[in-house]
Amino acid sequence: MNHFGFGVIGFLFVLCFLGICIYISVFHFQKLTVSNSYSKNSYTVSSGGIGKMGNDYSYIVHDSIHEYRDLEFKLEQYAKEYVSQNSIISENKIIITLQTMQEKKIVGTIRDSKQSICKGYVIYNSERKTYMPYLKCGSYHSIDYLDYLE
Repeated sequence: MNHFGFGVIGFLFVLCFLGICIYISVFHFQKLTVSNSYSKNSYTVSSGGIGKMGNDYSYIVHDSIHEYRDLEFKLEQYAKEYVSQNSIISENKIIITLQTMQEKKIVGTIRDSKQSICKGYVIYNSERKTYMPYLKCGSYHSIDYLDYLE
């Protein structure tokens, strides 16, 4: 029987537990400081489309990832508008580029908070009625973004 307190194994368990707690707290602290640094950013989507009369829409974002996710969502909405205005009959996936939507006056120039002009496309699956937006703005690009499809 050991009357001297913790043994070496007990000490190692406590040390590992403290190390894990410190790692988790540092990770969350860094995440909070990064998201706060973006809290003042904004970005603009200019729309010269039909029925929109050239309005500029400004959105305030709290995180750069949310900014681009929101821009991807807007790109998807513009693609839905494009599909509703154009009779698209296809059993396969089709690619609707941002440039095509701009030519049809559905959307104007899309810029991020750093005023980088965005490029992109949406893959529309007419069979499943699904839209997958892909966006490239400055140094950001969507996962699986393919340059040759823009």
